[in-house]
Amino acid sequence: ADMSPQLRRTMAAMGEDNWQLKQEYKNGVICEWAEVEYVPSRRTEKKGTEVPIYRYIGIRMRNPQGELFGDGQSVRHYAVVSNRWDLDGLELLNWSFS
Repeated sequence: ADMSPQLRRTMAAMGEDNWQLKQEYKNGVICEWAEVEYVPSRRTEKKGTEVPIYRYIGIRMRNPQGELFGDGQSVRHYAVVSNRWDLDGLELLNWSFS
């Protein structure tokens, strides 16, 4: 997904209880995922529609104990956008990266 400033802010503001563990890498980096309630400003999609066209799955990478990545950040956010609703979020991520 295009990491617009609005999407990045939405993901950064999400509570800890929204994020679920995807995996922990050997170097200690923790990868988490969450369904993101985000509707971009596109003519084809409006907030409040019964079934949105696009689905956003957020990915949060963080170092344990707040250690910094090489760029000075302790957390990085990414997102996958899809029109698939038949899989749960983790299955969708695994399918999209396979």
